[in-house]
Order: sequence, then C-alpha cells, then structure tokens
Amino acid sequence: MKKHIWLSADSPASIYLVPDVVAKNLRVYIDDFYKWMETSATAAKHRMPTGFGGIGLCFNDCDFIAYLNDVVFTDRPCKLVDRDGDNEKYPRDMPGFNF
Repeated sequence: MKKHIWLSADSPASIYLVPDVVAKNLRVYIDDFYKWMETSATAAKHRMPTGFGGIGLCFNDCDFIAYLNDVVFTDRPCKLVDRDGDNEKYPRDMPGFNF
C-alpha cells in the first residue's frame, strides 16, 4: 500500500506517493539518506567543498525520491503526484519534511 507525503527544499511542498513504510518512518529514511549521501560513491556528485575546508551536501527532494527508487525500493517506486500544487486536497496530517 502507498501513502502521500510532502517534501520541500525551502520551496513550496511537493506531494509524493511512497510505500506505506516510508510514510510511517519518514525520519528514519531521511536519516539513512543523509548517511548514504555522506558515504556512497554514487552520491559523490552531491558532495561539495565548503569555504571552510569541509564538505557540504547539495540535494533536494527529487534526490531523496531518486535514492528511494534506485537504492531502497527498486520494486516499488515512489512517484511525484503534485508539484507546487494545491496541497489542501491532501490529508493535513500527512508526514512531511523540509530539507
């Protein structure tokens, strides 16, 4: 079964349809995504040097969904339902996250 979530990267929220387990445990999947971004060779393109000698991550909600589709749920892909649309037609209590 799939459920709706909202994601944003300091922009209007987009609505995605994801496996139920992601909606129920969104923060866990986001934490795993951050770990993957910091360590995976595949995610190296998202790591950028900062002006302070460190490394910063550059990504958005689409990258999180790509991670879910390409790494975690290859058999149950997540999909975009509504970008910058009228989010009032979705449940007010749906899980969400702003990157």
